[in-house]
Amino acid sequence: MPGFVASMGNWFGKSKRGILMGVWIGMTNFGDICGYVLGGVMTEAFNFTWGYVPIASGSIVAFFGFLLMLFMRPYPKKLGKKELK
Repeated sequence: MPGFVASMGNWFGKSKRGILMGVWIGMTNFGDICGYVLGGVMTEAFNFTWGYVPIASGSIVAFFGFLLMLFMRPYPKKLGKKELK
């Protein structure tokens, strides 16, 4: 994750970094809620055992990590854009 934080610093100016990092840290709570909902839906609606919940959530995280690896650019200049101020 340090590389992602450094890349975010390249994209956003110093005046917006605090707000951006605050929102990003707040997303951990949202992710926790989504994990609990995923576990509840998998066990109640689809009758899976709890052992499959970490596999499903890990697969989702790996998928989005792969997308991030493919499409994230470390510098806005590489896309012909300026840093957001």
